[in-house]
Amino acid sequence: MKINMAILANGAQVDNGLLNIGGGGWSHYSLPVFPGHVSGAIAGIVEVSDDERDIRSIIHVSARDAITKEALGLEASIVLSGPPGDGPLELPFAVPILFAVTEPTAVEFTVSSGGTKLTILPLAVKLVGGE
Repeated sequence: MKINMAILANGAQVDNGLLNIGGGGWSHYSLPVFPGHVSGAIAGIVEVSDDERDIRSIIHVSARDAITKEALGLEASIVLSGPPGDGPLELPFAVPILFAVTEPTAVEFTVSSGGTKLTILPLAVKLVGGE
């Protein structure tokens, strides 16, 4: 299994096998005050190989502080399944995110499956107007 595309967004959902993304492409998230909450979605396309196609694939998302490595209270899993057939299969996914932060920080979102890291998405959380 591999990630063909992953993005941070205001929101995302999968409808009838299609990925709908609103406000995608974050590299930073601005809050008016701290403490505060970061909310949005991680969305993407995962490619399931031919030999993985007949099993239910689980995508796991977690967040941690990139500096202290502390978990930020976000742990989510979704089960992907597709139609039977031959050859690789691309499946869209969308995982809502919501977690609290007490100060400006750098966040790493890890997307994994079966204990294997598929991708890491970085995010800077800062004060509105801050650097």
